[in-house]
Amino acid sequence: MNKRMLMAGVFLLLCMLAVDVRAHVPRESANNTSLETAYPVEDPLKSWVFYDEIAHAGQVRYYSFTMAVGQRIRASVFTPEGDSFAPGLVIMGPTLDTSESGFPNVELPDSYGALVYEGVKRGAEYEPFTPGAYYYTAETDIVVSGNGTYYVAVASRGGTGPFGLALGYEERYILTLTVS
Repeated sequence: MNKRMLMAGVFLLLCMLAVDVRAHVPRESANNTSLETAYPVEDPLKSWVFYDEIAHAGQVRYYSFTMAVGQRIRASVFTPEGDSFAPGLVIMGPTLDTSESGFPNVELPDSYGALVYEGVKRGAEYEPFTPGAYYYTAETDIVVSGNGTYYVAVASRGGTGPFGLALGYEERYILTLTVS
């Protein structure tokens, strides 16, 4: 057997065993409706997508993570439907300047500042390999100037519905192998 055929066989075997290769790691959160129950994000630089819902008027969803000086918080909110539901983002941290959350029901930790990104419905962005479309409503990309725990809150001034929160920017691929 020549070397090329052996390499091709090994490659084909690996392809058959590969179950999952992904960049955005999907997660579903639950009970993250207060600062105390904020969903803990283990690695906020890694590209995550959290699927969640604002089920009733005034509900807020929280996510927490630790950042170091010079790291970036990159976050965006999207909805699966083109209706009027347009959730916004509130980024809260120990080194941010403003002292108000901007949304009436968003809790702000003591001595924290907040950056508010209002939700605005934009045109659809279509997925290249599915018939689905997403409507991005708010996004940010900031560099933090201090170490500490930061929070992202997703809130809406009106309307309810499902949303996705994309957090992070490092596309890390994980190859998962299973043997049948």
